[in-house]
Amino acid sequence: MRNDLIKVLLVEDNPGDARLIRELLADCKTARFSLEWVDRLSLGLERLTQGGLDIVLLDLRLPDSNGIDTFVKIHCQAPSLPVIPLTGMDDEELAVTVVRAGAQDYLVKGEVDTNLLSSAIRYAIERKKTEEALRESEKRYRILFEATGTATVVVDQDSTIVLANAEFEKLSGYSKEELQGKMMWQDFVGEEEAKTIMEYGSRMIRSADTVPQTLDFNFIDRSGTLKSVFMTSTLVPGTKRFVASLLDVTERRKMEDELLKVKKLESVGILAGGIAHDFNNILTAILGNISLAKMFTGPGDKVYERLTEAEKGAVRAQELTRQLLTFSKGGAPVKHPTAIGELLQDTANFVLAGSNVRCRFDIAPDTWPVEVDEGQMSQVINNIVLNADQAMPSGGTLKMKVENVTLSGEKRYASLRLDDGRYVRISIEDQGVGIPERDLTKVFDPYFTTKAKGSGLGLSIAYSVVEKHGGVINVSSVLGSGTTFYIYLPAAQAKKPVQILEEDRLVSGRGKILVMDDEQIIRQLVEEMLSTLGYEGDFASEGGEAIELYKHATEAGHPYDAVIMDLTVPGGIGGKEAIKKLLMFDPKVKAIVSSGYANDPVMADYRKHGFTGVVAKPYRIQELSRTLRQVVESNG
Repeated sequence: MRNDLIKVLLVEDNPGDARLIRELLADCKTARFSLEWVDRLSLGLERLTQGGLDIVLLDLRLPDSNGIDTFVKIHCQAPSLPVIPLTGMDDEELAVTVVRAGAQDYLVKGEVDTNLLSSAIRYAIERKKTEEALRESEKRYRILFEATGTATVVVDQDSTIVLANAEFEKLSGYSKEELQGKMMWQDFVGEEEAKTIMEYGSRMIRSADTVPQTLDFNFIDRSGTLKSVFMTSTLVPGTKRFVASLLDVTERRKMEDELLKVKKLESVGILAGGIAHDFNNILTAILGNISLAKMFTGPGDKVYERLTEAEKGAVRAQELTRQLLTFSKGGAPVKHPTAIGELLQDTANFVLAGSNVRCRFDIAPDTWPVEVDEGQMSQVINNIVLNADQAMPSGGTLKMKVENVTLSGEKRYASLRLDDGRYVRISIEDQGVGIPERDLTKVFDPYFTTKAKGSGLGLSIAYSVVEKHGGVINVSSVLGSGTTFYIYLPAAQAKKPVQILEEDRLVSGRGKILVMDDEQIIRQLVEEMLSTLGYEGDFASEGGEAIELYKHATEAGHPYDAVIMDLTVPGGIGGKEAIKKLLMFDPKVKAIVSSGYANDPVMADYRKHGFTGVVAKPYRIQELSRTLRQVVESNG
């Protein structure tokens, strides 16, 4: 300060007082001063516009201004300059008021000497610099505080929110005016979590630890919505306050929960697929033996009737395994031309057996057949009808309509995202409570449900199955008036669905058949079936053995007319691998793939993998006979 020239503006109308100030400054040995003097406020304001000053000494009583207004005008003109008022002995109260308004100090005329004046000037300049530095620091702090990108608050020891940024306003739903100094942590959390956070803050204060700490808890916003938040907080150095940044991780938590559900469901799906496969092997033995036993009796016989009922039960169990396989996402559907109206009626009547909901069917007599996996499509209808039943707890009517639709670029079908062509449309309309508009876009989302005990999987599986069939499913609803689901399925190329009369299902034949299956009970059953049908059979328990038998028979001049291969062989070579090796040896091999995984991709597209035919477990002698005749008599 000694070598720096301090430029002072004195605004004083008394020449004697002005002369005294000049002399006092000139006598100072510890600092150098340059004094400019004006005797009117207007002149002082004009000089301030030119800049280059360090401080203003201001008489509060001037010819053109008086009292605190004098200071205010000077301060507004140059807010960054320190101002020291000069006052008479009877004006100290006014001087104190001016200091409170922003003046750095005040001096009483008649009591000022060189040391007091020079010290007051230097301290005023330093204080002003400090204030400006603090103000600038606070400005930068507030910018950072607002620009953190997370909801940030400064909280007092008693949990009162002192400061809050814009992001915290968004998170909480309250304005800063409502938050700051008026609300506490307890307003945003439950009672138990409030205790946890208070203890958390108290530990930080006691330890004076400024290392950031983290905490997860549930945050309740203005609307009562519960949000998952991740908080990082630390003590503000030198205080008992702490600053906390809160990150809304609600969606991330939901995603983590959904991923966990997916993993669990994948595990359950693998288990379900395995159970279905093993169960289908057992059902093959049951159905196959029943079908054989029925050949030794006839209609009208009590034994035949009992076997027929047992067969129906086994077929119903077969539908259950198909649903398990669909749940396990075992692959593409195995499609056959089907009369969808009959499937719709059978499934709906079965689901609603014992319910107070009644069906009203409107099925066009000329409905085109559709190529579907009957098991999977039955599950789609099952899921929708079950939802409708639950939506009408007091009963009602479920209207179900099947009709032909030809799409040809019409605007009303533009949203379906389907190619032009022939489709069969299924409409399922209930009289239930309806679906809120906000939920309509979510009904097919995995795990979305409005039911207390719902899994949220039924409609998502339905959506997936219909999509795999090349179709579309959508929904419309009016709250309180009911819901309608629409399913569009491509019409089959065949004019009529495949329908084979009971008495025509058994087809005899001749030839030599190689059977590969790891289940002894299946090998024994198929041996009896082949013998009954007129075929000669050889058997292998896994693919390697089957390949050797096939090669040996071919080289010996007694080739097999067809091969039946199980797709999955635990611990051995299954059908998928074995057919590749057989094709390398004999490109004309006629192979039938068989599996308890009825919707395995290989089963759905067997020709692509080198097979000539397919028979899904469980099967009866009738299905096996038709498949064998078709393959044996084919040209490859």
